[in-house]
Amino acid sequence: MAQECKTCKGSGNVKCPKCDGKGRIYGFLSSEECKHCEGSGIKKCGVCRGTGKV
Repeated sequence: MAQECKTCKGSGNVKCPKCDGKGRIYGFLSSEECKHCEGSGIKKCGVCRGTGKV
């Protein structure tokens, strides 16, 4: 039987590592939408591939 993924705690999603979950990349005087997560701040878990189970 599959167990809950410890990386995402069963949600299937993790905080975006590029923008630290903010959805935006901040520079010195400006910011732009994070292209890695398309501004959502979350990504599909790479360990369970978004299923929440391993």
